[in-house]
Amino acid sequence: MEWLTVTLTYLYERGLADGHKDTQFADDVSYYLHMVSAGTEVRINRQWDLGFTYIHRRKTFTSGLAGDTHVGRFDATHQGIAELRYHMSAAATVMLSFQYGKRTSTNALRDFQDSILSIGGQYRLSLIHISAVPNDCLSVQSCGLGGDGDPGGHRTHAGCRSIDSVDG
Repeated sequence: MEWLTVTLTYLYERGLADGHKDTQFADDVSYYLHMVSAGTEVRINRQWDLGFTYIHRRKTFTSGLAGDTHVGRFDATHQGIAELRYHMSAAATVMLSFQYGKRTSTNALRDFQDSILSIGGQYRLSLIHISAVPNDCLSVQSCGLGGDGDPGGHRTHAGCRSIDSVDG
């Protein structure tokens, strides 16, 4: 059982608005976005784990149109998340989470700060089917996204003590 997981993520995005060079409306929302995320998850024991994540985003608008409110504008967002998870079983988990976010902008109307406390749950379904066929044997039917040369992804094999599963 791994007790510590550390993650570091970087994302670069270029958004290019339709009509970004059209001076008729003087509204170009094209941008560059840089996002960095760092997180850690600590497995306390088999049932409990605790996760912390910090995210920083900087969105720089690239408009050069005279009169556009986006000229020289940028938004910077800082977000922190703490999440406590209790694994009731391999399929069921309940969570308690706190999230804090703050965005500053060169356009003061875009500034905000928020705090969110949430309680949630997650349940993972496993799709396995077993069906009996004559002579006390079981039939396997697996439905996936393509496979075994069948473009529809449906495969059927007969054999004793086999099971039917759904992939995908």
